[in-house]
Parts: sequence; structure tokens; C-alpha cells
Amino acid sequence: MTLSGENPSSRSVAVRKLATSTGSATSAIPGFGSGGSKSTVVRKPPATRTKSEIIAGSGSLSTPSSPSGVEPTSPGNSSPAAQSKMIMPREVVEKLNAVDPEFKIIELSKNSIFQMKSLEYLTPMCKALETNPYVTEVHLAGCQISDQGAQKLAMMMKANSTIVELDLAQNKIGSDGLIALAIGLAGNKTCKTLNLLGQNSRFGEASLACVVKMFETNTVLTNIIWRLDSKQAWAITKCISRNKEIERRIRDGMSIDDIDPIKRKEKEVTGVGV
Repeated sequence: MTLSGENPSSRSVAVRKLATSTGSATSAIPGFGSGGSKSTVVRKPPATRTKSEIIAGSGSLSTPSSPSGVEPTSPGNSSPAAQSKMIMPREVVEKLNAVDPEFKIIELSKNSIFQMKSLEYLTPMCKALETNPYVTEVHLAGCQISDQGAQKLAMMMKANSTIVELDLAQNKIGSDGLIALAIGLAGNKTCKTLNLLGQNSRFGEASLACVVKMFETNTVLTNIIWRLDSKQAWAITKCISRNKEIERRIRDGMSIDDIDPIKRKEKEVTGVGV
């Protein structure tokens, strides 16, 4: 419908000019064309969607990569794989030798450089860690560490007094390596968590018996991450539960004389309280 005195053709021209100026496309409803058409529908083309918007529409969100090709990570929230790219084994040794007070966590999990020469890097690293007063966590998961490397780590843990977590998951540590670690941790006073999950071979019963014996003097280890199918599993679990109770009592200011194996042995030797 047109108003009296209005030229239909001039109206169509005006609409087409408006569509052109706004970047819109026009399409006529069937049966209503120019030259006597009663109305024209103006349709805007769909907005161009960015790559991240398209992915978001499929249920996931992605942001464009940074110019360097490395996805940005927030401090303190990066994955172990990302952190392992931030520092090389040689730099770790240098920082340890410099006794850097700001260097407290070693993260070299699945580091390809370390994997190629694990024993070569472990030797100076462990030597420096024996007396390092700052490092509290050592993450060496998936680093191709063998029994020989485990022996180096065991000697280090025997002397170290600051490390609370030792992550050795997904390596090549067997029964001999476990025996060495048990001997090294027997006198350790700080390590609370030991991760041995995913080794390439099962631990033998003799090596697990050494772990049980380790708990005769170790009262701080409260978490061993692994999968065991052994008759020794119950004994090890019982020792870990005892250490957790010791930790709770110390925190609450309670006596541990009746459950601390060292104190109980001292009483048996002296005859006090027997």
C-alpha cells in the first residue's frame, strides 16, 4: 500500500540505496517485486564469525595462538608439560649450584632433553640437592629413569632435609631401584609423598618387604602413589596410616610415644615402660 502522491518506483530506489549504504542485501517476497511491489524486505547478511566464535558454537572455546606459537599460561596454573618447556636440565643444575632461594620446585616431567641423558643430568642434580635448603618438590615423571638413576635419588633423599614431594611416575624403576629408594628414605625426615605410578615392571616381593622395613624408622611418609597387587600391600597401608596418625597428633600437640616405632624401640632397649 502506498500513500497518496508517493511514487512507488522512487520508494524502491530509496530502499535499494539504503541497503547499499548499510551493507545489507535486499530480497523481494515472492509475488511482490519492484514495479508495483507493495513492500520490500531488507535482510542483513550474517555477521562474519571469528575462528574462536565458530569453535565456541560447537561446544568448545579456543583463543587464537600467540605470535610465538606458544599458548599463554597463567603463573602458578600451568601444566607440568608446559612448565617442563620453561627450563632445561642444564639450567636446573645451574640454579641448584647457585643455591637460588627462589628456586623451590623442579619440574622436568617428560622433558625430552632430560630423557636422552637422564643419568648424566641426575648425577650433578642429586649431588646439589643433598644440601640444597630451598627445593621442596622434585617432579621427574616420564624421564626414562632406571634403577641406576633411582640409586642416585636414594642417596640424595638420605641426605636432603627439605623435599616433601618426589614424583618419579612413568619411569623404568624396578625392584632394585625400589630397594635403593627404601633404604634412602628410611632415615628421611621430610618427604611426605612418593609417586611411583606406572613403572614398566612390577615390584618383586623382596623389594616391597624392604619398603615395610623402611617404615620401622620412617615416620613422615604419608602417601605412596602406585598400584600394588601383593601380599605386602596391607602391611604398607598400615604403616602409612600410622604415619598419618603421627602427623595428626603432632599437629594437635598430642603424645606419639605409643605409636612412634623409634620411641617404642628405645623403650624396649632401656626397659622403660615395658
